[in-house]
Amino acid sequence: MRKLIYCAIPALLAASQPAWADGPRWQVSEASGDVQVMRAGVSRTATRGGMLYAGDILVTGNRGRAVVTRGEEYMIVSPSSRLRMPGDTRSGGITQIIEEIGNVIYNVQRRNHEHFSVETPYLAAVVKGTTFSVTVDENGSSVQVLEGLVEVSTLDGGASDMVEPGEVALVATGDRYRLTVQGDETTVIESPNAPEGGVTTSAASAPNTVTVAVTVPVSGFSTG
Repeated sequence: MRKLIYCAIPALLAASQPAWADGPRWQVSEASGDVQVMRAGVSRTATRGGMLYAGDILVTGNRGRAVVTRGEEYMIVSPSSRLRMPGDTRSGGITQIIEEIGNVIYNVQRRNHEHFSVETPYLAAVVKGTTFSVTVDENGSSVQVLEGLVEVSTLDGGASDMVEPGEVALVATGDRYRLTVQGDETTVIESPNAPEGGVTTSAASAPNTVTVAVTVPVSGFSTG
């Protein structure tokens, strides 16, 4: 696996920043096009080397791209995406990224316990260490696994599955209690928490209601 190279440039906004856990911090390694960082209601243009802090929201325009790194971990943020940075995890909790819209590829350092999660308006993904892509749009959310294993579940946790490389897990806007996993075969898992009459899309049509994640080549940015 190639490792991203990033520059140690002074913080994007240095004064009075929220505390992080000890160790590497998230920072903007690459930014091209329109990339903004929203902090406390103020939006500023992201700069290469700029530090990101708990609660920051990273937004890319329709031609904007960014790479965000923390040590050997990285996120490749596609155009028209919006994600919220996690809070302090020094107590041993899970680092949680909130991806509101768009497509992001995540490369997470391997550990022997679950330590990283991505939550969208429709599903949640929890990992020990892997490479995967998450797409969120008006139709729902999808997770495409590129390496390792990702546990994907509906937000209520009632429907979940371990997703392997080459498989795509989907939760559609109209079927928030249904998880569909596509691979060599298609598996549909219903949450027992679904309200009566709450599932509106048939199992046959569910796989077609969510846009499959598009892989962004890592070589498109500075690598070593």
